[in-house]
Amino acid sequence: MGDRDERDRADDEEQEAPVADAADEGYQYGWEAGMRGALAVRDWSDVEPDLRDGWAAHHAGLACGVDHDWKDVRGSVLNGWDDARAELQASL
Repeated sequence: MGDRDERDRADDEEQEAPVADAADEGYQYGWEAGMRGALAVRDWSDVEPDLRDGWAAHHAGLACGVDHDWKDVRGSVLNGWDDARAELQASL
């Protein structure tokens, strides 16, 4: 019975991994965008359409093999964006 429990846990972790990957990828994408001078000076509402459009191309270049829609990563991208901009502002 213990082996089965271990396999079930491993299966659960495997199913959760893409979500974590999407969050990590989205955060990194938002962070990088927030650190770019030309984008960093714009408001989120102005830059979000550009980031959304660029997400598909950015994600296609990643090797994770899982399709992540913008709606799945938007929050993570915004968090990365906010954190990067806050760091930039703190360094001024």
